[in-house]
Amino acid sequence: MIAIKRLRTGLVFALALASPAAADECRPGGRGKTPDISFTLQPPVVNWHYHKTNEEIRVLRARSGGKVAAVGPNWQSIGLTLATTVLAVDVRVEATPIRGARSGAAGPEFCARLIWADVKFGSSRLDAYVARGYRQGSCPFQVVRAHEEKHIEVHRAAIERYAPRIEARLREAAPALPPVRVADPKAGAERLRKMLHDDLATIFDAMHKDVERENAALDTPEAYAKERRLCPKGEW
Repeated sequence: MIAIKRLRTGLVFALALASPAAADECRPGGRGKTPDISFTLQPPVVNWHYHKTNEEIRVLRARSGGKVAAVGPNWQSIGLTLATTVLAVDVRVEATPIRGARSGAAGPEFCARLIWADVKFGSSRLDAYVARGYRQGSCPFQVVRAHEEKHIEVHRAAIERYAPRIEARLREAAPALPPVRVADPKAGAERLRKMLHDDLATIFDAMHKDVERENAALDTPEAYAKERRLCPKGEW
């Protein structure tokens, strides 16, 4: 079986203060250059583990929040794949003090524009486990490992399939982000970062739905029973 952890948060931003601007320049369509964009794909790197007991694997699965197929009370955790996927958005903004701030404002106002966006997408960790009760090279060991390799391939294929979609949306959405009028430059940077992140997260979430559906098809009582028949009963 596979359990998925998600990392979405990425908050690293830099500020550039520019000369004062008129209030009407802080609006969609106002002055501003196209932001620089960087996209980095982090491909999965698999780490195999063969020294955990059934109980230790069960605890890892439980802590990850992974779902278990309804296979009966005697089911044991003999294999597990833990995938951690990341969508991290970092930004830099240009914060321009606004001339003629709105009356009643508590302090100075700024116009924050996106000037750089960096997105990292992919896998930060991919760990696969086979219970240590199965001798390496034995029939059960090979069956459990082959099962986890199917989960790994689901994860790897999803990353490869969705990376171009996320990058294409990044290059479309980042230049379209409107400038924001804020009381604090850092607040402007976080606001623009969150706007971009939330936009990309719709694709990120769609990927996870696909992954969950494909993994669920592997983790069924019927699939487990078929795999167990590949080895003599006494070896399990």
